[in-house]
Amino acid sequence: MFSFQIGAISQEEGETSAESTALSDDVKAKLKETLQLLHQDIAQLVRNAKLIRAILEDLEGQLPESIEEALTPAAFIECHRVQFLRAQKQLIDPLQQEQIANQRDNFKAHVESTCTEIDQLNNAQVVLRRNKVEL
Repeated sequence: MFSFQIGAISQEEGETSAESTALSDDVKAKLKETLQLLHQDIAQLVRNAKLIRAILEDLEGQLPESIEEALTPAAFIECHRVQFLRAQKQLIDPLQQEQIANQRDNFKAHVESTCTEIDQLNNAQVVLRRNKVEL
């Protein structure tokens, strides 16, 4: 039914999990250090991922292939800096536009309020002149 052998895949998965339990304490410590680095702000990682790359290079050949495959993109994340900055700008632009729109609305409301006040003062002036003339 399947175009691949299920038994062979299950055996490979078993080897991968066995490899991960066979990691030395030093390797586990370096992986924990890498995990801490990966929890940094993404903007910081995009600027400098040398520490992750150095750990990955130091552990070369000591990690299961699946872990190496997962860490390699993070080690070279700097090459995605332009895409990151573009995405960050796209996130910031709508926020700035919303702030500008709010500012515009506040200014417009302030201008309308001031115009209403001016109209009231002008009307009051007209009433005062009439009263003055009548007196």
